[in-house]
Amino acid sequence: MQTEELTTLLKIKELLQRYGIRSMTMDDIARHLSISKKTLYEIVDNKEDLIKQVLVMDLEERGRFVEEVHQTSEDAIDALLRISDRVYADLKKLNPAFMYDLEKYYRQLFAMMKEMEWASISTWTERNLRSGIEAGLYRPDLNVDAVSRIYLTIIEGIVLNHERFDLDHYPLAELYLEVIRYHVRGIASPKGIELLSSYINQRKTLIR
Repeated sequence: MQTEELTTLLKIKELLQRYGIRSMTMDDIARHLSISKKTLYEIVDNKEDLIKQVLVMDLEERGRFVEEVHQTSEDAIDALLRISDRVYADLKKLNPAFMYDLEKYYRQLFAMMKEMEWASISTWTERNLRSGIEAGLYRPDLNVDAVSRIYLTIIEGIVLNHERFDLDHYPLAELYLEVIRYHVRGIASPKGIELLSSYINQRKTLIR
């Protein structure tokens, strides 16, 4: 993907996440980008193709970020906190209408996104758990596969059952924050809890 095309898709992602999918027509998108609809259709075939490209691009970009974090973090807990910070920040910018619209009007794309996210997050979560166990930061008796599935199921459950929550009172970002607190304190060893406390004191981490 060319840099110019990637930049355009990033801008489109921001528009869709800010205003929702249904409320943004192709005319609206072209106008916000200060380009013609003809130019927009040189990048995408139609609105569904546009959404698909945005979703795939977003998942690939997050995958690169996660890999970079894994390579540069001090340890498994540091990696978990850095990724949690990023997800929290992303969710704060996400209009709940985006998920509503995607699930209701673009079911195939919604299913594709779920499958791709599950595979990606599952792989990284298991990698993080094994790394933390080896370093003595997570409990040695953890069932890695089971804990990974439980963690992912909780996150997926919030997304798929958002109607059970008052999102004005419990925004997605805040719900995610509670899940991370629940997760990290449940898997950490005494050594890991001590290190977690150290990280909290060193920086303004979200996990308190």
